[in-house]
Amino acid sequence: MFSIKENDHFVEISNYSLKSEGLEKNKDRERNYKLESSMRSKNKVIEYALNNQWTHFITITLNPKLIDRTNYKLIKNKIVKFFNNFNYRYDEDFKYILIPELHKRKEKNGKKAVHFHGFVYMTNTQDLKYIKTVQNAIIYTNIKIKETFGRNDFTVIYNSKEFIGYYISKYISKSFGDILCGQRYFCSNGLKKNKITIYQDLKSFRELGLSPTYKNQFVTKWKFTKEEFEELKKYLN
Repeated sequence: MFSIKENDHFVEISNYSLKSEGLEKNKDRERNYKLESSMRSKNKVIEYALNNQWTHFITITLNPKLIDRTNYKLIKNKIVKFFNNFNYRYDEDFKYILIPELHKRKEKNGKKAVHFHGFVYMTNTQDLKYIKTVQNAIIYTNIKIKETFGRNDFTVIYNSKEFIGYYISKYISKSFGDILCGQRYFCSNGLKKNKITIYQDLKSFRELGLSPTYKNQFVTKWKFTKEEFEELKKYLN
């Protein structure tokens, strides 16, 4: 079976081959469900990052004077409500992805505080206050978020969305356990996803003999630019 996955940056063709000997060899291996779950979340964050427009990369560090930053349920409810309401009250085009991460050190109560990394797309920037420019990266703070949650940095995104998408997904692997009631990321409703087309076979494509970008016993993958894929379309039958 072949799968063609398209996003705004590249196209990936995958050939899945579930060989019986491979399955037989691994059937007794104990599954790591937490790892599988984190990988699904990581792939989904990358998918959303690559298929949607974003204006800023953000970090939010919760201020303990404003909120108990070790009360994960409280944090989840307040921050999701805040970001969803921002869309309705201030910016109808607003959208977001937020990934929670635990601090390395524990607080006095023995629990670790949580902070956030993420993306936003916003057209209403009246509450952004300029802080500084670091190596051509312009950084702002959002006044409303600062008053509600604490310190935050909004760094303007230019032409590095693909890199930042993969970069931000690395925080997913750290998000095990009870972080915000087990949720590894939060996002707006209706974000664009990959366009996926399934084929039982792509004989003409296979006959090209192109070198794969990745291969294991279950899948072979080829990655192409959008321009390269346009040239390959005549072989997709």
